[in-house]
Order: sequence, then C-alpha cells, then structure tokens
Amino acid sequence: MKHLYISLFAVLFAFITTKAGAQSFSVINTSLENVAYSEASWGDIDGDCDLDVVLTGVNTNDEIVTKIFENIDGSFAEIPLELPAVENGSAKFGDYDQDGDQDILITGLGQQGPAAYILENLGNNNFVDAEAGLPGVENGKSAWGDYDNDGDLDVLLTGNWDTFIYRNDDGIFVDIGEDFGYFNSSCAAWGDCDNDGDLDLLLSGDSGAGPVSKLFRNDEGDFFETDIPLYGTMAGVSGFVDFDNDTDMDIYVSGFNSALEPVLRLFINDGEGGFTQDTYYLSGASLTGLDWGDFDNDGDQDMVIVGKGAGCGLYIGRIYRNDGDFFTDIGAGINSFTRGSANWGDYDNDGDLDLLLTGYENDASPRTKLYQNSLGSNTYSLNTPPTVPSGLTALQDGDDVELSWDPSEDEQTFAFGLSYNLMIGTEPDMMDIQTAMADPETGVRQIAETGNAGQNNSWLVKNLVPGTYYWKVQAIDHSYCGSDFSESGEFTLVATGIDEFGNTFPELVFVNDENKLIVNVQTSAEKFIRIIDINGREVKRIESDGMHYLSDLQKGVYVVVYGSEDSQLAEKIIVE
Repeated sequence: MKHLYISLFAVLFAFITTKAGAQSFSVINTSLENVAYSEASWGDIDGDCDLDVVLTGVNTNDEIVTKIFENIDGSFAEIPLELPAVENGSAKFGDYDQDGDQDILITGLGQQGPAAYILENLGNNNFVDAEAGLPGVENGKSAWGDYDNDGDLDVLLTGNWDTFIYRNDDGIFVDIGEDFGYFNSSCAAWGDCDNDGDLDLLLSGDSGAGPVSKLFRNDEGDFFETDIPLYGTMAGVSGFVDFDNDTDMDIYVSGFNSALEPVLRLFINDGEGGFTQDTYYLSGASLTGLDWGDFDNDGDQDMVIVGKGAGCGLYIGRIYRNDGDFFTDIGAGINSFTRGSANWGDYDNDGDLDLLLTGYENDASPRTKLYQNSLGSNTYSLNTPPTVPSGLTALQDGDDVELSWDPSEDEQTFAFGLSYNLMIGTEPDMMDIQTAMADPETGVRQIAETGNAGQNNSWLVKNLVPGTYYWKVQAIDHSYCGSDFSESGEFTLVATGIDEFGNTFPELVFVNDENKLIVNVQTSAEKFIRIIDINGREVKRIESDGMHYLSDLQKGVYVVVYGSEDSQLAEKIIVE
C-alpha cells in the first residue's frame, strides 16, 4: 500500500517550487454567464471535437439560469434556448438515448420548486425536455452511471433528504426502490471501488445528527452499505479517484465535519476491500468546488480545490500537484470560489488541462472564470495519447458477455492509471448498445471524464438479446485524452440455455470445404445431438450413430449441443 506523508523535505520542496517555479494559469476573458449556487460542466454538444459548456445557477441580476455555450475556436457563444432554469443543483452531460450526442441531466431548485430534467440533444444546437418523469431534488449532486451493466446510462439523484436511482429501460426511467437511509446527501458519486466490474456508490451529507459518508457496494444491481469507517462530511464534494496509480479507486471527502470545520480527507484503497485514511495536511474547504486531473502531464492525478477555509472570512483557491508521496501547493494564483464548481478540461485542444471555476468569487459576487493552462516556460511535456488497446476477446455466459483486452501504455500516465472506454453496437461503428461519449473516428472525448469501463481491463455487459454485436475500446489518460479506438471485435450471442461453450469436440462437429456442417455421432440411448439457431430454436435433433451431412441449414450462426439431459457440451459454428 502506498503511504502518503509530509516531511521536512516536502515542506521545503513545496516552498521552493511555489515561490520559484509556479505553474502559470492565465485568466481568459469569455462571454460565459457569471453564476453562483452553480455547477458547470464540459461536453462536446455539437460533435466538433471541442468542449462546450453548460452552467446553472444565480447570475449577477439574481436571476436563476441554465445556459449552454458553444465553443467556437476557443471563444464561447451562448446558444439562444429556453431551458429550465435551476440553482443549487447539478448539470451533467451524458448520452442517455445512445444516439451519439450529449444530453444533459439538470437538477436543482427551479421557479416551481425542486426539479430534475433530462434535456435531449436533437442536434443542430437544439435541446428539449425529454419529460423523463424524474423527482425534483435540490442541494445535492446527481450523476449518470450504468449501474446494471446493460450498456445505457442510469440516473442517480440526491437532495432534499432523498437518494434515488432510476434505471434506464430503453429511455424510460424506473425507480429501483433502493433505501439508502435518511440523510441530506450533498454529494453522490459512482465508482468501481472493488474492481468487480460494476459501479459502487458513495454518498455524503447531513444525517440530521451530523455529517456522514457511506460506501454502498453494488452486488448484481443491489446495493449494500459497507462498514468502512469513512470520515463524515457535508456541504462539500466527495468521490472516487485513483490518486496513487495502483489500479484501484481511492476515496476523497471534503466539506464540514461535525464541528463545522472545513476538512479534506483521502482514503487509500488497499485493493482487498479496505480503506485507510491518510493525508491530513491538505487544506480543507466547505461549500466546495473540487476536481481531479493531470494538469502538468506527468501521469498522475492533481487536484484543484476552492471554497470556504478554516477561520472567519477565509476562502481558498488552490491547485495541488501530485508528487507521488505528497501533494504540493503550486501557488497558482487562482481566486477562491464558494457555492460553485471546479472543472478541468482542455477547452483549447492544446494538450493540457485548463480550469473552469464558478461561484461567489472571494465571497463577493457571482463569477465564472476560465483559467488557461499556459505552457510558457514550464518544463513538462505536452501530453500524448495512450497506445491503442489490442487483444480483444469476448466470453459468453448465458445472456451476459465479458469483454476483455490487453492493457495499453502511455508516455506520461502509468499503465495502471489508464482507464478504458467501450463502444458497442449492433452494426460496425455503431454505439446503440453502449455509447463511448467519444468521436468513434478520432477518439476525441466528448466529456472530460474517465472511461466508462473504469480502470479495468475487462467489462461485463449484461442482459443482451441474441444477435451479433460489434465493439471497440480506447484508453484514456489522466488528462482525459483518448487513444484511437481499437480494431473492431465481434461476437454473436446465441440463446441456447447453455451457460458456456467453446471448441469442445472439433472431431465430432465441423464445417467442411463445401461449407456443409458435418456431425459424426456415436450416440447411446441417453445421448443426442441438437442443432440450435441464434434465437434458441431447435432446428435439428440427431439420435442415430454415424456421419451426418447437414446441407439444408441456412446461412447463419448455430450452436451444436451434444450430451444428455443431465450433462451437455456446446459449440458455436458458423455456416456461411
């Protein structure tokens, strides 16, 4: 387990680097709306391979707004749309309808009370209310995530002393009815903390008796509260991040503790189901904006944090560089913001992460500021994308398929720190089963986030219907730069009722040079051969010995099942 510590050397090093070699972040004048009680997010809404912005909150005229700004060669132009306006909530991009463009999940306090909307992207910079029927929430964070591994995005909603998960069933959202306890959740996040290939859930907020942070493990779509003793926080930001590059997701929590002191705590994942609290020396904040990303392209996750610090009238705005065994305040000179958000994203496509901040600037007035990461005299190199994943394999287990691939490499990000991003479709280059939220031709990410498969080298896709599927995978580094997509993999799911099949008896079943299926059977009173088509229908049954030439089969995929009622072997064959 990697242990983070502070030492005299670290203090001296931090002082020297802060004073002598600070990273340069320059304020860029933009037309972005100034907002507080706000959240902003990066997302490519128009498919032109640059990051646009959605933001919500209260502007300088004390008006509640939701606005989308298009990135045009590094400048931002408001798209004139009548959108549901909210404050004190969240705004997140996600392709819920799997049509290849970015929709938006909006939650918060609207004109008529707590609200939740999905804004469907119709293309040509046009968004409409999808009328998803979600319950309204405010004073919380919400998120997209495929908790049931069926390839589409489900919805997590928090606020108003409630937490909901709504399952996406072909664009219809259904409350799964999980009870997460009675507390005012100010933050919620998805992450695969146990590397079992599904999304677990972290909640933090006010229990009514004080702040709490709770981890719920996902077990086949059901959630179970763990007894891991996380530090309780409220009015902050919490989530998952692999800050030590060891392939498992660590946890961070920020906000007020039970004494109403602003805190920030990191919990190190030991890879065996446990977490250890560490790193007490980072400045905590409440009413927080916090985000992780590799701003200096050295391959690990750095952090930006803004918010209310300890002490009356103290507000902080800091960027901490991850130096392996400790974090260094680089003295970036960014202002402090409270009741807003902080988001890394490469808006100018120059290979490094820029920074978008919203909220009350120095507790004075609503503000939105874009800080450009200016290379200038910096010594670090421009980021390069990871290598393209290879070695794609697919293993069927009933109506589930486990997809796996070989790890990629990267010149900056340690291989264990890379995440992966899947696209799956019913036709080549389609994403109608699982959307990648990236350009399928260039690999350019449409959101500034980790890949949908996390840091795993395999992913389980569940509840597929019989048919042929095509899939690709790309690697994502800590600067949210994606590799090209891999060559296409292909698999055919056959409804056989048999959990697994493989090349079990090639000497008995094969397709000859004339593309005819040959079955050489030595049966008994109990043994038989069954030929099953892709939909699970039995098209032939053989119960006699000898060589059988099955020339009457139509072209397609079949499964040959050999055995008895109690014990069966199966092999997939293709007749072309």
